[in-house]
Amino acid sequence: MSDLLLKGGRLIDPANGLDETADLLIAGGKVAAIGVKISRGVSTHGFALNVDPDLSYFDHIVPCGMPGVQVASMSSLTSERIAVDQVSSSL
Repeated sequence: MSDLLLKGGRLIDPANGLDETADLLIAGGKVAAIGVKISRGVSTHGFALNVDPDLSYFDHIVPCGMPGVQVASMSSLTSERIAVDQVSSSL
């Protein structure tokens, strides 16, 4: 994945000034997101990595509020089918 990385982006929630998501943007589109939330002094976090999803579902949303950004997957970027099991062992 690091070979494909071009830039990371961060969206700021203006209501509370917290970084709420960082996105992995590569030449073919947005392939991952990291989210952090702090509520009542408790933090929660998580990430999503698009390995091989049906990308047509993303046609109905604006990814992380970023108009014009396409969603990609590891499979779509490499033109080969990548299984989640291949990736999860690297995380």
